[in-house]
Amino acid sequence: MKTNFSNMASRFFAGFTKVALVVAMAIAIPACTGDDTDGGNDNPNTPNNPDKPQTEASYTYTGGDKTCDASESSVSFSFSTTAGFTLDTDRTDIAEFLTPEQSSSAGTFNSTVKIKANTSTSERKVGIYITVKGGERELMLTITQKAQTMNKISDEVLAYVDKRLQEEYYWLDEYNEKRATFDPTLAADEYLDESLLSMTTNMADGGIDSRGNRYIYSYIYALNAASAQAGTRAQYTGYGVIMSSNYWAVNDTYTEFGLTVEHVYPDSPADKAGLKRGDVISKYNGSAITANNINEAWQDLHYSLSSSITVGLFDMQTQSTNTSKTIKAGSYEENPVAASMVLELEDGPKVGYLSYLGFDNAYDSELIDAMRSLKENGAEEMVLDLRLNGGGSVNSSTILGSMLLDASYNDKTYAVLARNPENQKPNTICKITTAYNGQSLPRLGIKRLFVITTDNTASASEMVISGLRGLGVEVILIGTTTEGKNCGMDVTQYTNKGVTYEYAPITFMNFNATSYEQYLAGEPYFDYPEGIEADSDMEYFAANAKDDVVKTLAGFYPMPMEPWGEASQDVALIEALMQIQGKTLLTFVSESANAHKTINLQPAHKVGGMTRAGKIELPTLERKFKGGATLTEQERIAFDSQAYK
Repeated sequence: MKTNFSNMASRFFAGFTKVALVVAMAIAIPACTGDDTDGGNDNPNTPNNPDKPQTEASYTYTGGDKTCDASESSVSFSFSTTAGFTLDTDRTDIAEFLTPEQSSSAGTFNSTVKIKANTSTSERKVGIYITVKGGERELMLTITQKAQTMNKISDEVLAYVDKRLQEEYYWLDEYNEKRATFDPTLAADEYLDESLLSMTTNMADGGIDSRGNRYIYSYIYALNAASAQAGTRAQYTGYGVIMSSNYWAVNDTYTEFGLTVEHVYPDSPADKAGLKRGDVISKYNGSAITANNINEAWQDLHYSLSSSITVGLFDMQTQSTNTSKTIKAGSYEENPVAASMVLELEDGPKVGYLSYLGFDNAYDSELIDAMRSLKENGAEEMVLDLRLNGGGSVNSSTILGSMLLDASYNDKTYAVLARNPENQKPNTICKITTAYNGQSLPRLGIKRLFVITTDNTASASEMVISGLRGLGVEVILIGTTTEGKNCGMDVTQYTNKGVTYEYAPITFMNFNATSYEQYLAGEPYFDYPEGIEADSDMEYFAANAKDDVVKTLAGFYPMPMEPWGEASQDVALIEALMQIQGKTLLTFVSESANAHKTINLQPAHKVGGMTRAGKIELPTLERKFKGGATLTEQERIAFDSQAYK
């Protein structure tokens, strides 16, 4: 994203011996085409009248008539004259000469005419005339501009998608310029991909995947009955497990692998079967996981593609697969509050720890209860684990930001959601609030915040970091650089023929209180199109830490290696706890007297045989549709009316 508002485009110690980790898991104006079917011979002036003596005022043009798309287009043509000339057109209302339209001498010339977009359903013609000095005004060529096809949309869902893009898309200027070239016969979701991916000013809407292919965040999809009502808790059917894209090699020849469990939802089939975060799955339906079936196994587990699955768990001590579990798909809820606890350090403050997977407003009560419990149990410092949090509700982000601070921040600006100036909806101001739904919020009153991050940390998660920093709060990032998703969407629902769709085009950019004021003043401001850099970057630790074990564990980050909140192998959490006591793993060495005791660890020892092997690289799969900070119509209205005070 650029700083110009209107053009913003812009992962210590225990028995691992032979397991190896895999870490890698200027708007172009369309040119018109020449119609050469007749070689230009039907035009009486192509070339001009051969009976006219060439010593008299004359011109030569052999390019024939032209056609162009209904979008704003340019037409270029070449000709020569025996004397000076002047060009003009009979459609000065829609056509403008760029270079040149006249000359005082003879020669060969290249000229370009820009034609405004055709918004009508009828084609139109533009005549280009030439007057050579001493001669008469003659028609040199005719440009036929195609009719606007997007106005012929017959699908009602697509018409709804198109209307919001015209009026609310953050880059609506370019959308409207190119709209005439888009295909109105496509399904709505296909239309979004094809049309928005053809644009150039909207690079902040999406990113580039590992294969170099661009994708977009804007989405539309049909809701199932359980999730058709905004803010309700959807009942999912599946295994209830999130798989890490990072995996281990479980033999010395790197031919057999172990997929790692990232998270298990409580009361889900996977939870009931006994799976837990950090488990290594090395068998899939009775077969070892190899290069031949690793993608299939990962997709089946992560996306619950079958009704039943059998997995074998790898034992780090015995170096073998000796536990088998069968999981049958069933219903469960995806509560984003993965873990909440107070960690007590020896001779140190009480540390609140919250692992939060997504800003889902249907589970705001669980978030509030978790923060209240941390406050009641005396949390003095705070570690917010957002390593898996790709974003979600702006409202939930504002609530979380409010609960972290004390009352002195009440009513201060947390975020400004800035829309395109042509959008009839005003900018939305999100302020620190004292209550939600008539319920007083617990306030931890922290003075600084430690955030665990990865490149999955995005959107509403980045809003927490940005929003608090904009209020002058010290926010320390530990992990790796975040995604860089400083955009969001006004989410609406649309029902057509009994089907309810959730539709969310990117409609705003996120500023914090400070950066918005700097933007208004025309000054450089805090922006993160490439993500927010970690203050303690595990890639740097892997190369520069003094202790070999620290280097190894930092090199594995963010591989899940133990349950949430346990700090024996979670290098990012260990580093946060070290920093709370004024220390760092960067200079830690295992021989340091009592160093491990401050974080309740066993003395460090060498972890052997652990090397990098690879990362899951998957084809395009169904997205979870958490592409940006989301704001429902009801939430927007409530923010605008300051109902969250």
